[in-house]
Order: sequence, then C-alpha cells, then structure tokens
Amino acid sequence: MHKGSNIIGYDEGLIERYGREYWEDVKFNLVRSYPLVKFTVADLQFAITEARKIKKELKQADQIYPTKMRVALRKQYNTRLKLYKKTNIKP
Repeated sequence: MHKGSNIIGYDEGLIERYGREYWEDVKFNLVRSYPLVKFTVADLQFAITEARKIKKELKQADQIYPTKMRVALRKQYNTRLKLYKKTNIKP
C-alpha cells in the first residue's frame, strides 16, 4: 500500500519555521511562479559547478543563519544557479 505524505504536518512546520506569508507563497504561488522548464546539459553542468562553489562558501562561513536570512540567501543562490526563470505571473 502506498503511504501518503504528512501534508498537515508539512504545512504546520512551514508556518512555524518561516511564517504564514511564506507558507502561502509556497502553497499557492510557487507553481505559477516557476513553471516547468527543460535544461540543457550545459545548463546543468554550470549549475553543478556553481552549486559546489556555493557549498564551499557556506562551509567557509561556518555559521547558522536565522530563518529570514536563509530565505533571502536561497533566493540569491537560485539566481546564481540560473535554473529558475521566474515569470511575471501574478496571482
């Protein structure tokens, strides 16, 4: 039998950790903001190389970031990876 996910627990965890506004963005806007894209091999190779650089930078910083800072850093690193091409679709 296939096990279902713990959607309620996931939602509660997101709200507790990041706040209701972030949860609403993830739950209702994420799919519209980041449509399905196809990557070339070159795109993925670039992203892998860049992700390794980011990982190295984070290890060197050796610190724990507060929640809001992690969200901001995630957006910054996603821009550097060039995998997510955010659209201008507004809910």
